[in-house]
Amino acid sequence: MPEAFGIELAALGDDQIARALDAIAPELDRIVGSVGAQAIAAFGVDVSRLLWDTTSISLYGA
Repeated sequence: MPEAFGIELAALGDDQIARALDAIAPELDRIVGSVGAQAIAAFGVDVSRLLWDTTSISLYGA
């Protein structure tokens, strides 16, 4: 993390991650939509064959 984001690992405890997730929660739909739209544009996805189920968001590796 320090190399990529300039954040020391000690600064990323459970409480800090929970506060960060709480802060982005109100914008989650907008963030997910924006990421999806950027992926469609970047990879030229044929949206006529796309099914995007946004009923569940999962975080792994935390």
